[in-house]
Amino acid sequence: MNARDIETYLSHLGDELTNQGIQCPIRILLLGGAFMLTQVKVRRTTDDIDVLPLDGGGADKATGVPIAVALWNAAHAVASSQKLPTTWFNTVIADFVRAAGAVPSGTLWHRYGPLEIYLPPREYIFVLKLIANRQKDQRDIIALCRLLKIRTQQQAQQLINTYIPDTEVQLLLEIPDTLEMLFPS
Repeated sequence: MNARDIETYLSHLGDELTNQGIQCPIRILLLGGAFMLTQVKVRRTTDDIDVLPLDGGGADKATGVPIAVALWNAAHAVASSQKLPTTWFNTVIADFVRAAGAVPSGTLWHRYGPLEIYLPPREYIFVLKLIANRQKDQRDIIALCRLLKIRTQQQAQQLINTYIPDTEVQLLLEIPDTLEMLFPS
């Protein structure tokens, strides 16, 4: 999907939540390739929309439906109506991201009915891309380095420390090896 598709599908997701009678705001943080496409504009497509739900395990006051269930039901309804794979809206990364360190609340980008999409700082996306460090992330990492004017391992490490201050977690995530590969000494 491209940037326009992402916004269209998120709009449909908001419509589905409205159709379910959901009234409380459902806040999500846009991550991964969807962020890169819509905000940095270096990619052409992505397979899914990675998000991190920002609201805990509460329920909508109007319907009593748990937020996670409402979001799941709406995402599957959009998948069905738009002929998308059920994995188009991906929250799998959520637990990993929360376990790695602090999650920024982000800045409101779009509102579609009760669905509120927030954007994290670009620096946060850079750190997540470093953690993933897959082949498909390499262009994104390079683009973010240019955008954020990151030229040294020390500059990258400062950003990592902001979001993942625990050095043991950094070691488990192989951050030192990734930085050495990206910024050879």
